Amino acid sequence: MLWFFTAIQPEAVPVLKTFSMEREPSLFGTFYRSKEAVLVISGSGPVSMAAAAAEALSRFPAGPADIAVNLGICGAPAGYPYAQCYRIHKITDASSGRDFYPDLLAASDFGEAALITHSAPCASPATLADMEGSAFFETVAKAFSPDRIFLYKIVSDHGIEAGKTAPSLTPQTVTELIGNAFGGILKEVTAYTALLPEEPALNHETEAGAEALCTLLDASVTMRNDIRKMLLYLQLRDGNATEAVQRFLLAEGLDGQKPLRRKEGKLVLERFRQYCLL
Repeated sequence: MLWFFTAIQPEAVPVLKTFSMEREPSLFGTFYRSKEAVLVISGSGPVSMAAAAAEALSRFPAGPADIAVNLGICGAPAGYPYAQCYRIHKITDASSGRDFYPDLLAASDFGEAALITHSAPCASPATLADMEGSAFFETVAKAFSPDRIFLYKIVSDHGIEAGKTAPSLTPQTVTELIGNAFGGILKEVTAYTALLPEEPALNHETEAGAEALCTLLDASVTMRNDIRKMLLYLQLRDGNATEAVQRFLLAEGLDGQKPLRRKEGKLVLERFRQYCLL
């Protein structure tokens, strides 16, 4: 399954033209879905992206061979050609200063660049600049490993002052910018999907238990991957992983416990790992 995340409708048009999608109900943003793909149109800005992405992932759990792709236009310094598409290898959140790194394991026909995410348009970007990239990565990283998260940004301008819009940046030109690059992007991510190993999926009940355990332990991406692997092992071994989790939490005195701190969660996870092997 391919997951596409855009901020605005004009960026999403090439996806809608490629896949036969039906609109899904949503509280945040706009969702579309087909047998092959999910499309999330979040609205502009990091808060909108985080809210819409979180809702979509809670409603349509991601599988082990799924790919998350953020498509969008961006500002850039003068040295970056207009309409050029770049694959992002580093994302910096301008507000927090945090850096995020997709694992780019496959070759690409597109150039690579760093991206900085601001909460408003940037008049003089030092590198590629957008308003959603860091929120996208931080949110989907709860369900996708870094090698399955892709960001493609197409240069639409060389700086826009807050509250203003570039005169030449119309919905039609945005769609054309994304559309010109979309064929190559789709080819890359589809090829990478074919390389991912297929794994047995968690059933619905176990999926819910995995998310609850991840929340309780304040799980990082690595911890989440470990939890899913352990629950898959229990599901295959016992046929019911949730009962084993409940017994463990009762034995630990954690049933109904509020979320732990990450440091405490790691210790509990290690004890759960030993428990699974009994």
